[in-house]
Amino acid sequence: MRSLTRKLLDIQSSVDRSGKYALIDYPNYLNPGDSAIWAGTRLTLQEKFGHPPSYVSSLRGFDAKRCQEAIDDGAVFFLGGGSFGNLYGKHHQRRLSAIEKLAANPIILLPLSLAEQETSDMGHRRQTADVLASHGNATVFARENMTRKKLVNHYGIDADLCPDLAHMLAAPRIVPTRSSIQIYRKDAESLGEKSRQVHAGQDIGKDWSDLARLRLLNKVGKAAFLVPGHRLKLRFFDFLAIGKLQLALDLVGSGKMVRTDRLHAMILANLLDRDVIAHDNATGKLGSYIATWRENLHRVTVQ
Repeated sequence: MRSLTRKLLDIQSSVDRSGKYALIDYPNYLNPGDSAIWAGTRLTLQEKFGHPPSYVSSLRGFDAKRCQEAIDDGAVFFLGGGSFGNLYGKHHQRRLSAIEKLAANPIILLPLSLAEQETSDMGHRRQTADVLASHGNATVFARENMTRKKLVNHYGIDADLCPDLAHMLAAPRIVPTRSSIQIYRKDAESLGEKSRQVHAGQDIGKDWSDLARLRLLNKVGKAAFLVPGHRLKLRFFDFLAIGKLQLALDLVGSGKMVRTDRLHAMILANLLDRDVIAHDNATGKLGSYIATWRENLHRVTVQ
């Protein structure tokens, strides 16, 4: 999978490999899967440019003026993940607002999945298409085929296909301490009991939010706005992301086999060479991801 993600290193679209660049949408929230994406993205872009970003920010803390002062006409990369669409409407709107303020910069939306719920008003689709078309220099990557098809059919956006950048991570050695671990969503993307295969006497399963140390680290991250200067902020972001990622790896790696409906629990288990039994989530991204990259996801079974 790492060889597939390296296609991002070949992006041209007016991106100067020797120039400055920005990485936007630091995941300053609990989900360590997005921290895995951040860590993998940092490795990918470091390999591409040979130096770290000159500007980093969460979407909430984005400042277009400071960004452009830091990178001039350099490229702006938006972190990939599963927050594209109206299921996470505020987040999606902040992304569009940032793109509109960066008219002079090449925009790259890194590998993403749609998170949508059907409502009477799906105007965000036309709005998104209009913002990207008006910009005129935006590249979009879809991380699985379902999203790629929906972007074409519902948004009029032609996206390239690329795996999640968490696959760029190197796998640590973690010795399992139990025969299996169950990790199931308890959020808006959960299918509830339909996604679980719970047997009497087994662990009923955990979610990331059940990890007390992860919740504590997430609280620490809320102080990011107090960190002065770009270099210190980048180090702070990386420290938090690696810390959250390690907690997720410890949980996933504790089992010889992993049952999950979380995409990044599956990806991390795959990195750790664990057997995985996967159940789809409410947006369908996990099933689509496995179907798209089946030949590269060894030891993964879908139920």
